[in-house]
Amino acid sequence: MERTGAANLDDRLDEWRAAERDLEAARAAARVADLAATAAEEAERAAAAAEDAATAAAIAVTSAQAAADNAKKAAGLVADGLLIASASAEGDSARADQRVEIAEAAEAKARARYEEAQSEAVSKYGSDQAVS
Repeated sequence: MERTGAANLDDRLDEWRAAERDLEAARAAARVADLAATAAEEAERAAAAAEDAATAAAIAVTSAQAAADNAKKAAGLVADGLLIASASAEGDSARADQRVEIAEAAEAKARARYEEAQSEAVSKYGSDQAVS
């Protein structure tokens, strides 16, 4: 059976409307694809920034480790210097104590000589002339 002109026209209208729907779906898919491409570009930039941050962090860790190593070496040198200074100070203190003992002995000896000389002068010249 042949279709009438009106039925044929209805079919064409249905085909056209279906084509319009397909066109809108294709346009929406293209917009989604554009958004996906933009998201991919942003993700790529974010990944590059994350890589840069990781590299900077690795450099910072390396620098911090080097600084810590240098500080440890410096602290060791300071400790060594303090040990040397402490030993030197102990030696200086011992030498100073020894000099005090020598000075005390010299003072005692000088006082004894003076008292001996004074005693001899008193016995030789009398008490009035012995003290000057």
